[in-house]
Amino acid sequence: MIKFPFGTTAAVLTNLAFRGALLYFGTEAIKVTATDPGDRRFEGKGIAARNALLIGGFSLLLPVLYAVGARQRAFPWVSDAIFVSIPFLDMAGNSFDLYNRYGPFDSITHFYGNFAAAALMTLVLDGDAAHPRVARLLTASATVSFFHLLLEMQEYWTDELFGTHNVEGILDVEGDLLSGMMGTLTGVAVAATMLSSNIGDLIRAESVRLRATLQPILSPTDGRNPPR
Repeated sequence: MIKFPFGTTAAVLTNLAFRGALLYFGTEAIKVTATDPGDRRFEGKGIAARNALLIGGFSLLLPVLYAVGARQRAFPWVSDAIFVSIPFLDMAGNSFDLYNRYGPFDSITHFYGNFAAAALMTLVLDGDAAHPRVARLLTASATVSFFHLLLEMQEYWTDELFGTHNVEGILDVEGDLLSGMMGTLTGVAVAATMLSSNIGDLIRAESVRLRATLQPILSPTDGRNPPR
């Protein structure tokens, strides 16, 4: 059974709200794509398949890893809510037509997505005592930047090869990468600062829960016995 650490009620409710919204946005995208393919919110983006991947990949990653793992720690509801908020913002941007109506929104999503991912990666690596702190922070930055680059390459070449319309040329890709880089550096800096602040113990406890959940893909032989 998933255990609820004290004080996570708001995180649980927020998490479930994000998941409900993802389901709504995904269903809407599939319905509109099938009934009105000319709707500019979704036209030419391959949005139905993309949303299915976002819902299946992002929303199920931590729950599935927790289910198949040892489950010796409480589920990281706060981290999972932050993680799920990344596709939530992207899918909300499509459903509310924010990408077309507000030009800067694209930069906002790339900044926030990398910010959130980098902050979580910093928490994951905080438990790696075998490497110095600077190395952990650089690894968090490099990992998130690498996956963001792969995402941008996928969007660009999908447009080039299959005629979708997810980016507006190489300049748009460069802008997305810049926004993402700024988000990555900010996310790492904020997480590192919070770990060293007077609420560091609370943040580190969430870090322990997140790292324990990720053990099936990190290091199954990690024998640490952190507090609940």
